[in-house]
Amino acid sequence: MPTGYGYVLPDQNGWSRYLHFQSAWVVVLTGLLYVISSFFTGHLRKNLLPSGADLSWRVLGRNGKPFALPAAECGGSLVV
Repeated sequence: MPTGYGYVLPDQNGWSRYLHFQSAWVVVLTGLLYVISSFFTGHLRKNLLPSGADLSWRVLGRNGKPFALPAAECGGSLVV
């Protein structure tokens, strides 16, 4: 492969690109297998998706700023 700075990479037949995309497909298929199996076993519904009570406007408003603590909990100053 010619580069812009006069150095020719030793990989002329493209096997590293093939290996890169082959590894990417392994990751994609593994992730797809995880999602399908967690859907059928109920792991997706039980542990990964929020429940109906967690999606109420009151809870969403309370969790709008998850990293800010009230002044009373941190000694009088707001910690962000």
